[in-house]
Amino acid sequence: MSEDNGAACALAAVVLAAGLSTRFGTANKLLADCAGVPVLERTLTALAESRIRSEDCVVVTGADHEQLSVIAARLGMRAAFCPDYADGMGRSLAFGVTGIAKACDGLLVLPGDMPSMTPEVINRVVAAFESAAAQQIVFAATSDGGQSHPVAWPARCHAQLTKLGGTRGGKALMSGDILPVIAVPIDDPSALDDVDTEFDLARHVARFSPPSVSRESH
Repeated sequence: MSEDNGAACALAAVVLAAGLSTRFGTANKLLADCAGVPVLERTLTALAESRIRSEDCVVVTGADHEQLSVIAARLGMRAAFCPDYADGMGRSLAFGVTGIAKACDGLLVLPGDMPSMTPEVINRVVAAFESAAAQQIVFAATSDGGQSHPVAWPARCHAQLTKLGGTRGGKALMSGDILPVIAVPIDDPSALDDVDTEFDLARHVARFSPPSVSRESH
């Protein structure tokens, strides 16, 4: 896409994959089968095919660390176990930020439960971040302007992100007037759809499954 009017930035990425999947039941939703591929692997594939280098991505894990780290390794990414993952998403995000390269211009945050995410959406957020000279918070927006993921954070915000804890995620900082924010409208709402329940997973599976062919009776 040709939305990039700014200089290229060095962006790292933190993928949040340490949740307890409490609304999904007893299984880990990130390991659930999504049309033949684990949910997390589909999310990471979109990231691997984007402009962000796989070696600059850290996947923050908690439960099922070993299985999730195998998936991350298949995509050339590093998995990091967060000892306090049960404390909430804020703690996992703070942990992930501490593990990224200090010299990066910014950080892209992406939950691991977005199997319909596309590299095009990620690249649109990256391009808008570069157009803002890596000085503004940029997020993918729903059709009604709501904040979704991925979110790109300038390097100057990283210190605040490392102080997060519990269920308080990065969204809380957006309302604190730290920096101006840029919403990037996304035309494909399915790309912003996450997985919380088995019903959510079924919607994603339907997107990746080929349409059934009905047989004409003779």
